[in-house]
Amino acid sequence: MFEEVKLDFIMITCYKDNPQSQRVIEKNGLSLYKEIELPSTSGKLKESYAFILRKENYK
Repeated sequence: MFEEVKLDFIMITCYKDNPQSQRVIEKNGLSLYKEIELPSTSGKLKESYAFILRKENYK
């Protein structure tokens, strides 16, 4: 997959208050990368997580 699209990693984010999305992301092999803030639909910043899957960790 990574060679086909010439990527070194895939990153995805979700809000901290969304544990269902966190579980789906982790079940798909991504690991927590760092805590960040993302704008919500109201424009205010919300605490969030960034997850990453690196090419060398892809099965």
